[in-house]
Amino acid sequence: MLKIFLMGCCLALVACSTVSNLVGGAHKTKEVVFDAQLTLEENVGEPWEGKHLEWLPETVKELSQELTAIPDVRVFTLRDDQVVKLLIPASSLFAPNDSVLKPSVSEILSPVLLPVQSKEYNLIIAAYMDDSGKPEYTQKMTQLRAEATARWFIQAGIDTASVITYAYGSEYPRRPNTSVQARAENRRIELFLLPSQALLDSQKRGFFRKR
Repeated sequence: MLKIFLMGCCLALVACSTVSNLVGGAHKTKEVVFDAQLTLEENVGEPWEGKHLEWLPETVKELSQELTAIPDVRVFTLRDDQVVKLLIPASSLFAPNDSVLKPSVSEILSPVLLPVQSKEYNLIIAAYMDDSGKPEYTQKMTQLRAEATARWFIQAGIDTASVITYAYGSEYPRRPNTSVQARAENRRIELFLLPSQALLDSQKRGFFRKR
């Protein structure tokens, strides 16, 4: 697995702070972590718990419902409705065997801009291929596609510190590569919207803006 560092940012991108969690009278803490040196699974993490976060699943589900209007995109919630995942067919963003974004991608990617531009969410981009071609080719292609997608968001005004990318080559297929349809499903871009510390702090201070 290759982790891509964008626009000269070779240091880890870390946004760590502490969220209070009162459970059974004990004062526990949970870090909000967004770090390019971690795996995708580590960044997505385990569900946060505590009464002070009861508002979060509803907020995330509202965002996910808004994003279901994007054409050709499947939207899910993860981590007990605390993270939004978008599954985009690679063919919606790229021509076959190409890493240049199509001119029409704004229709798909623009709805994701506002939550990240507002600094309420951080963005993870993960690119995948089918197993057509040598591993070196599929790895490089997913790297270039992840970078191109991230570059689009950055050029649209998103802070580089709010974006992490992963390139998986032909690893982690959704279906066995035994048919044309299955291969098409395995060629994909996945976007993850993770609540940021700014979103949690805005709720704590009473400044939270309901979507």
